[in-house]
Amino acid sequence: MRLKKAFNNNALLALDENEEEVIVMGKGIAFGKKSGDRIDESLIQKKFVFDKSELNEKFSQLFDEIPQQYVELTVSIVEMAQKELGVRFDSSIYLALSDHITYAVRRYKKNENLKNALLFEII
Repeated sequence: MRLKKAFNNNALLALDENEEEVIVMGKGIAFGKKSGDRIDESLIQKKFVFDKSELNEKFSQLFDEIPQQYVELTVSIVEMAQKELGVRFDSSIYLALSDHITYAVRRYKKNENLKNALLFEII
């Protein structure tokens, strides 16, 4: 597996043995690495393989835009939900939930409240 693009020290876009793009996470996996370097696969803690290159591209952009802690939170939430519910979610959930968490935190920090138009149906 070779590095294509490092997002930060713990996440990167790589090319696997079939030259397919995959996103991998692991503590320090990209530290000191540059494009084309081989990846120590023993450091991989999480691997994301998307069916569509469009999702892969969007997820790559997401890694550039959001704090790593929100991506890690998303991974933890999805893993816990899958375990508790006994199901497997589509990989696109990582993109959607990370994006949702990012904007929810931004709105909270700006003290922006959103009104829930469907609240009357929930309560």
